[in-house]
Amino acid sequence: MVTYTDTGADSVDARTSSGVLGPMGFTLRTKGAVGLAERVATVSTRFGPTPRLMVRRLEQLLEITAAAGFRPTCPITATVLFRHPRSVLALADGGMELAVHGLRHNDHLAESAATQSHEVAEAARLFERCGLQPKGFRAPYLRANAATAAAVRAAGLIYQSDAAVAFPVPGLAATLAPTVYERALAMYRAVDGRTVTTRPSLVDGTVRIPVAIPDDEMLVDRLHFSEAACARTWRAIFDITHARGDLFTMQIHPERIARSASALASVIALASASDGGVWLARLDEIADWWLARHACRIEMRPLGDDRAEFILHGDPRVRMSLVGGAQAAQPALHARRMILPVDPMPAVAVEPGTPDGVLRFLREDGYLVERGWPSPRSAVHVDRTIDASAELAIRDRITTGPTAVLAVDRWPAGFRSALAVTGDIDAMTVQDFWHRMRENGRPAAADGDPTPL
Repeated sequence: MVTYTDTGADSVDARTSSGVLGPMGFTLRTKGAVGLAERVATVSTRFGPTPRLMVRRLEQLLEITAAAGFRPTCPITATVLFRHPRSVLALADGGMELAVHGLRHNDHLAESAATQSHEVAEAARLFERCGLQPKGFRAPYLRANAATAAAVRAAGLIYQSDAAVAFPVPGLAATLAPTVYERALAMYRAVDGRTVTTRPSLVDGTVRIPVAIPDDEMLVDRLHFSEAACARTWRAIFDITHARGDLFTMQIHPERIARSASALASVIALASASDGGVWLARLDEIADWWLARHACRIEMRPLGDDRAEFILHGDPRVRMSLVGGAQAAQPALHARRMILPVDPMPAVAVEPGTPDGVLRFLREDGYLVERGWPSPRSAVHVDRTIDASAELAIRDRITTGPTAVLAVDRWPAGFRSALAVTGDIDAMTVQDFWHRMRENGRPAAADGDPTPL
């Protein structure tokens, strides 16, 4: 369960993200001089004078996902959408979800809470003027704080997807650019994927959907990985998230699709053939599911013979199963009703004084929780000394225990894990990319539309 730490805007962020040279200064700080030069050199090859080249690449992304029966989510900067509505709306008609990627492509950590509130609301309004009802938000550069989350919530968006979770990169030690990669981790403020889960969480009414890194920008532009090496990296991340029963949110910028298409297709093929099944879905579908799942509750009706009937109330798509314990002794899984022994109780007993973060994690993971201590009849016990940040250790204690615990299914239709493909749209043309300097070099308007550029 990934949460945000509100560090505020430090002086370096404010200097490099708000001036006329903000985007270039930001790239210089995070990629170095060589990376900045490479970025300038590749702009003209990845973007054309009209949206036609970018549209073809986005259509290719659509084709790759559609072949597996789902569609991608593409967060797009609102000013870019506003300049090219016809091209972008045609992609939405093809099933692509378009989410808000800021009003302009700026660093939210360098902005005040008031500015963020205005800009997220204005971005959502521009989407609506273009005929779209956005459901989600992703901060540019994946850089967000508590003020960003408050702005997203106030704008009526139901999900936010910009908390970065970093996974190991096969072959990184043999590259010539580990420092460049470390800069990227620092920029994204990534948390260690070896200790946290990567499924969504509900925070203050907003679904938080983490993003797995490295993404294509890190692998292709920073580390100069071949497509085969990109495929190995992403397939390794998929293996980890699938084994855990979690979500793998891929981030692939469409302008690099020529360098990542076969790698993406190989991950989707792996997911489609995996044991237990993988839910392939857009981020809005995942957010809708998570809200429905979170609203469900388990009722216990004692039967008087050391058994009880457990009934799941809520959305009829949601089911419950037993996790942990001897698989052979488990009744049918993915059910709305189960009759189970209550000695031991198929629940997690929580000691009074256990950190609130642990309780939130247990509920978000879906386990039946029994308050009170001691509770010798419960299958699993969690005491107040447990570290809320050790999410995988908490889950492992439950799922590898000798006695089964009842839990709400994490994914629909009995799928073991989930995969989402996302592609940030920062620009549709060369002009859009260079407009970013002018957009980020002026303060946000107090009211009215941003100037169509």
